[in-house]
Amino acid sequence: MAMANNTRYHRHNKGLIWFFAGHLVVGLIAGEGLLAGLLLTNLGDLRTLIWGSSDKGIALTLLIIFFAITFGSLAMGSGVMGLRNRKEENKQEKTPQSQDIK
Repeated sequence: MAMANNTRYHRHNKGLIWFFAGHLVVGLIAGEGLLAGLLLTNLGDLRTLIWGSSDKGIALTLLIIFFAITFGSLAMGSGVMGLRNRKEENKQEKTPQSQDIK
């Protein structure tokens, strides 16, 4: 009995890891795409400021890392917030809605 529960636990965790990994990739792509857009359009003279600096590598590295952290965590958080509790869904299916009552 304990073996079956342990297998279900590992299968559930594997699904959660893929769920988070997928959302993380989407967030990373979105964040780095936004950063590339900011640099390409030179919004607020950001590109000029970075290219004029003597520490271009440090500035770009920090921007890339912090955009990745911000948008990766944003995407994972929105994925978690988008999950529904299965118990709540079952209660909603069993509970008649006001338009169903006549």
